Amino acid sequence: MTPDEFVTRLDCVKSKGRDKWMACCPAHDDKDPSLAVSATPNGKILLRCFSGCSALEITNAMGLGLEDLFPDAHQENPMAFAIREKAAKQKLEQKISHAMTYLQILTASIRDGKSVKNYEIEKGRHLKKFLKDQGAI
Repeated sequence: MTPDEFVTRLDCVKSKGRDKWMACCPAHDDKDPSLAVSATPNGKILLRCFSGCSALEITNAMGLGLEDLFPDAHQENPMAFAIREKAAKQKLEQKISHAMTYLQILTASIRDGKSVKNYEIEKGRHLKKFLKDQGAI
């Protein structure tokens, strides 16, 4: 997939120069564009969500795979690609596990009548939405 094809699948795309864009991130409820997209000279697509979404989360939300960010990824070095893909999936699984643990502790604290700060409740809301978006709950 070319970088131009990739950005046509995003919302609120704004050009920021040659082969650089800002767009709403499809991996979270984004109202103000927080996803930076750029292309390297060899056609690789680079992503950075300033809200913290990973490239795997972004491509999954778009119905794509990480391989869509790398032209000829399977032909160039299939083993390196497989290792990167596995590491990205493990990182997402770890993020899901941590979010679930945080929510369990927060829920138990509220249930037991312990003092909970507003920012902890807000973080819990964001984590719950993240887990729903990932299909974990």
